Amino acid sequence: MSISTNFPTIKPSLLLDFANVGALDPRITFTRASTGTYYDGVTTAKAEQNLLLQSQDFTTSWLNANSTDTANTEVAPDGTTTADTITDNATNGSHRVYQNLSIAANTTYVFSCWLKAGTSNYAYLSVMDDSNAERYFGADFDLSSGTVRISGSGTSGTLTSSSITEIPASSGWYRCVIIGQVAAVSATTRGVVGVSDGTTAFNPFGLIVYAGASDTIHAWGAQLEQRSAVTSYTATTTEPITNYIPVLQTAAANVARFDHTPTTGEALGLLVEEQRTNLLTYSANLSNAAWTSNRGSITSTSGNIAPDGTQTANVFTENTASGAHYVFQNFSASVGQTFTLSCYFKKKERQYAVLTIANGSGFPATVFDLVNGVITDQDNLSATIEPAGNGWYRCSIKEEIIGTSTIRVQVGCDENGDVNPYTGDGYSGIFIWGAQLEAAAFATSYIATTSAQVTRSADAASMTGTNFSSWFNAGESTVYSEFMRNTTANAIAGGGNTVPRIYSFGTSASGNLQLRLFASTGAEATGPSMYISNTWAANQYNKHALAFEVNDAALVRDGGSVVSDSTVTALTADTLAIGQNTIGSGNIGQGWIRKLSYYPQRLTNAQLQALTS
Repeated sequence: MSISTNFPTIKPSLLLDFANVGALDPRITFTRASTGTYYDGVTTAKAEQNLLLQSQDFTTSWLNANSTDTANTEVAPDGTTTADTITDNATNGSHRVYQNLSIAANTTYVFSCWLKAGTSNYAYLSVMDDSNAERYFGADFDLSSGTVRISGSGTSGTLTSSSITEIPASSGWYRCVIIGQVAAVSATTRGVVGVSDGTTAFNPFGLIVYAGASDTIHAWGAQLEQRSAVTSYTATTTEPITNYIPVLQTAAANVARFDHTPTTGEALGLLVEEQRTNLLTYSANLSNAAWTSNRGSITSTSGNIAPDGTQTANVFTENTASGAHYVFQNFSASVGQTFTLSCYFKKKERQYAVLTIANGSGFPATVFDLVNGVITDQDNLSATIEPAGNGWYRCSIKEEIIGTSTIRVQVGCDENGDVNPYTGDGYSGIFIWGAQLEAAAFATSYIATTSAQVTRSADAASMTGTNFSSWFNAGESTVYSEFMRNTTANAIAGGGNTVPRIYSFGTSASGNLQLRLFASTGAEATGPSMYISNTWAANQYNKHALAFEVNDAALVRDGGSVVSDSTVTALTADTLAIGQNTIGSGNIGQGWIRKLSYYPQRLTNAQLQALTS
């Protein structure tokens, strides 16, 4: 007989379709005493953007005025020989390369470029209109002292700011930046990289005019962005780039989280988690003194957009020493404790990230490939890697502490995908954000910290009173659930049995569980219980149907065989606890509930199999 024939014709008296509805039934009471993070499947933020073409090759989509450009003459800030040399000629005029821009009037843009002194110590950037005077903003930079020589704008332009920063340090390369807007634009609005004589001011068109003498500067990595602050560099060729990142949201206290897969936007359902604490401080600012750099340096002003949509991603840059390259934070621990370390990483020059919990047993580490989303080397640790969108991955490792009272939590980068030491090149690195250490066997949603540890409270949802009795039938019942756990571990702190806390019926007077769904063998202190003896698969939806009347109960998982019980007594209940054992018990489901429905009768075993297939 087909599944469709066996599907029940009776409609459920309670249908909680969390994934599709994305809201709580008004009869549900929900609490969580703190904020909590999740993905809403909708909100994105602009991440990398570069509106210029051929950002590293000024001989292609760029035009020349009174100058020549020679490609690939200099080692660039990223270690490749891709920087160009711009040479002025003897003409009394502006000496520049430029690209026509398609921008909006009265809109703030960031124009940046890496510049290095050649035979000239001066170069300038300008956004200007070749056909209309006073429509410009720009700055001239001293590439020997690392200062802004002059800056300004026309009467129809506004310069918000200009800056010059040596990146990498002591390289002679300066990332020069101008931020501003023009009141009107035309077909001749241009982004200019020019050679300067170091003495002349901008003319009304935003250009520096002088008689050249075959002087040179070096240029690399030009970028134009529509935003108010410069971000990390993104190279372009024949097309401009604008990337978006799904934004990790923060739900207020006592607001339920309807989570989604960040990369696909798939609705996962109601997120239910136990109480957890992030034991690391300054989780998103690894340049703080709470962290120590080893064979490298870290800055929280990388300009890259973090998973929460803010411009707070850190960049760790390795030095030229030989060994492991990382930042770390020490933490007191007890022998036998289990910890899970998680962190968000994104490829920069290095595509491999490393997590380590160093303890008395040594320095076990795991290496993660941030291009292919896989684990490449693992020192007997349980580890995961999950995409978070726009090149970000959340990586985690679990370890039991052996023989020490102090552990070292390390996050860093690797050269070739193994845990062996290597000699750094002094400029390569990786993006890092959202470090988290939990005293548990698996990672939960991100908990932001600053100067102190932060605890996220447990999620709790329930129905009581007439909100419960209006649909419940004590004589016979069938409950159907779809859920996904974020761990394969069945044991949960505070729970004596290996139970997925998806739902339970109980009494508010005694708090005792009356009927319960087990993941593997166990015994309930009071009341009947049923179980299927096998291991739960993490990050995979399971379907269950549980039907009962006096002395006739059955349980089916994923369309499989029927587990029966002929000794079930009448069920006395006035409470439905969703994602927990009993209200306030602390035994929490640890995952996502996609759907929970209740039928006020005992469906047949064939119908249970049809429901869960």
